[in-house]
Amino acid sequence: MSKQQIIVSARVGFVAVHQIADRMHGVDFPIELALPYRYDWWKEAVVQFDEMLDTLEKMPVEVVSVHATQAKITEEDVLRWGRQTIEIAERLGARTITVHPNQIKKNRSNLQELALTYLRQLQRRTSVTISVETFPGKRRVFQPEEIMKAKLPMTLDTAHIHDDDQIMNIINDYWQNIPVVHLSARGQNEHHLPIDSFCVQVVRKLVNLGWSGSIALEYLPWHHYRLESDIEIIKQALIRDIKPDEILPPCDAYKGQQDKWGHDAPEPDVTVLNFSDNDMEARLSELRECILCKHKETVKQLRTVFPDFEFLTEGEQATKYAAFIGKTTLSFFLHRARKGRLTLQYLWKKFKKPDEIAKFIKENHLALNNQ
Repeated sequence: MSKQQIIVSARVGFVAVHQIADRMHGVDFPIELALPYRYDWWKEAVVQFDEMLDTLEKMPVEVVSVHATQAKITEEDVLRWGRQTIEIAERLGARTITVHPNQIKKNRSNLQELALTYLRQLQRRTSVTISVETFPGKRRVFQPEEIMKAKLPMTLDTAHIHDDDQIMNIINDYWQNIPVVHLSARGQNEHHLPIDSFCVQVVRKLVNLGWSGSIALEYLPWHHYRLESDIEIIKQALIRDIKPDEILPPCDAYKGQQDKWGHDAPEPDVTVLNFSDNDMEARLSELRECILCKHKETVKQLRTVFPDFEFLTEGEQATKYAAFIGKTTLSFFLHRARKGRLTLQYLWKKFKKPDEIAKFIKENHLALNNQ
């Protein structure tokens, strides 16, 4: 198996048929087509099944895989929506269909047998691979190890499994039966964040094993502006190691702006650092004091030190952000600054020792003048 057999795509979907043309407009990268994820939305959409399929076929987009609606694979109705999903996948030339293992309360073994029966019936109808996605939680009808035990095709989601070692063990033991990888990072409170260094490790691991399949970037909608650029990073990861400073940290600037939730949104215009060499050390030292303080004046102090620090909402404490500090190397700091892209948001989330950074800036003759 060669590296060229790995296709890098991104998840793009729709909720209603009338949205399809708009959602697909300007997409010039391979996609995983996400069908309406709520089952009631899917049932509304399939009333216009022929129109939906015709519209999708007219879109000049390469569909590598299809993500089915989030309906139960333990109920007989899966044979109906499954057949409809197969028709879409076959007509669009997709290689795989991903389904979710629904939650259950009891009768685990019986419901697993039912699901296996239905999935096998559907698989006999098509050459498109039907793959079960990984999810945590004991209530899922198939946990990752049970997918492996049943020898089902697996869609490995790197954001759903919270243990990096478990992900790597799954890849080691089961890589030949993983047709799709849903690639994204996970944070403390959110999943499906833009790729991080562990995502790159996953890709490099798959490449070294000789894996072939499709990688689908799956991001929260306010991070979709990064899909195209991150696809290019993952393509590079297929042929070489990626340094940490080549991967940008996530930015939530569009979280409350639904009009910017798309792949064609511009890169967010975040506040640029607005101070010079002369007062760098003093202001970074002040910022360190703000990080350490725990009282209600934190926000006021931060805005005194950095008047444009508006992304920190009222009432949030500096200590809350301290957990995110220290994940980025000084080389990354230098890299962004030299490209004129050093922002207050990146600095605040990523540095741990202000004095060291100030010293580093001086040693490298890096001037951050007013802009």
